[in-house]
Amino acid sequence: MRLLKSCNLILLLTLFIALSSCSGKYSSSDPEKFNEEVSSRTDIETVEELLLVYYDYPENEGVPNLTLESSDLGAGVFHGTLIHD
Repeated sequence: MRLLKSCNLILLLTLFIALSSCSGKYSSSDPEKFNEEVSSRTDIETVEELLLVYYDYPENEGVPNLTLESSDLGAGVFHGTLIHD
């Protein structure tokens, strides 16, 4: 019985460590503020470049594995997707 309790405790600790180590910390940013910041920039030419500016991945975190996609919906409207694996 004592061995079973020890095994359960070890399993719970392992699960806790595994689940808590994967938790990311994300912050929300104000879209209006971002729009103001980029509205005067002339160096952003593609949706992908805009996504990278918005994503603002910390340089000290290494090289992220990103998938960027964009599509033109017409009338000056674009859809962009950034996926971080």
